[in-house]
Amino acid sequence: MEEWMEKGFSSGANASKDFLPYGYVVMLYVLSNLHLLHSFVIVFINELYLFGALYFVQKIFIGYVQGWQLVIYTLLSWLTIKFSITVLSEMQYLFFSTGALYFYQSYRLRKLYKFLLWACIFFIAAILTRAIGITLLMAVCFSLLIENKQQIGKYLLRNKALTVILAACATAIIYFSRELRLYDYMQFFLSPLSRYGMGLLIYIMRYHLVSWAEIFLNIPSSKITFVPSGLLNAVYIIIGILSLSAVFYLMFGKKIKTPLVVKYYLLTYLLIVFCWPFYESRFWLPIIPLLFSLILQTPAPTTFAARTITFVLRWIYISTGIFVLSYYTYTSLDKRTLAITQDAGRWRNEYETHFFGRPLSDTASKKNEEVIRLLKKID
Repeated sequence: MEEWMEKGFSSGANASKDFLPYGYVVMLYVLSNLHLLHSFVIVFINELYLFGALYFVQKIFIGYVQGWQLVIYTLLSWLTIKFSITVLSEMQYLFFSTGALYFYQSYRLRKLYKFLLWACIFFIAAILTRAIGITLLMAVCFSLLIENKQQIGKYLLRNKALTVILAACATAIIYFSRELRLYDYMQFFLSPLSRYGMGLLIYIMRYHLVSWAEIFLNIPSSKITFVPSGLLNAVYIIIGILSLSAVFYLMFGKKIKTPLVVKYYLLTYLLIVFCWPFYESRFWLPIIPLLFSLILQTPAPTTFAARTITFVLRWIYISTGIFVLSYYTYTSLDKRTLAITQDAGRWRNEYETHFFGRPLSDTASKKNEEVIRLLKKID
């Protein structure tokens, strides 16, 4: 898509038919025009996005969550480690979505319109990055309805700036729905349902539960090859159900301090992803810091059994995080290993040609010259 922009947005190209928002692609396009479209710069910007998002989340929960704990647990997540070094839009969306929540919550607390303006800017950037950014607007609307269900009309009349901005956001989304590819997303969602029926949602739900459990076990199920797949999926699904129930309890528990807009953002985000007829673990990355902000407020267990279970779970998570960090560090710095492991070795011939001038394996097949050209361009 970035190269399609460079070549002048030709209407017949496959990229012009892609339904993905252009937000992250525009960032790559700007880097290319600045002659900075290189692997180090891309990853460096991803890391800036990540730490900016952690700053926003820490400010949202200031006084209730210790910042250093939030940073450690988020940085040790295998999803954070993997996708902070991947050229995808996760980190950019994480930054703008958490920023929108922070500025909106700041407006609610301080009543300064500059925060509302920044919330609107970050919301626009978020939805231009990922279509699921619509959940931010839904969360604001739901939180306003709940907080002011008796006097919603009077409240909106008193807060005319908020009313105007909400109306402007809704109007802009409708007006630019074609550019945001919202219709394409709806078709992407409805086509499998019309073909396979509602049973598809029930079928796909178990895979969403598996990917959800991967957040808390901190290891993708696909990497555990020594356990029979049926047993492994059953364990992950059970853990997924238990952890999802725990998160819902924390979201609406009175002892956990969470802004209402954050609660409804998490609720709408979870609802949309669990109903989405496709699954990927990376879908959960944008809410990981918010989830940890809930979990880190959990009161310390009082019984010996509960303390033991908590201790074991915590160190399983930390240990797997350290292992994943070590693994990605090793595979990122060793070119031979990277060529074999990256994308399960799919591009081994191209990586080895790029790094060493030729494929090193005896079973080398034809090389994809387009991939080699892109590696030369970016690396």
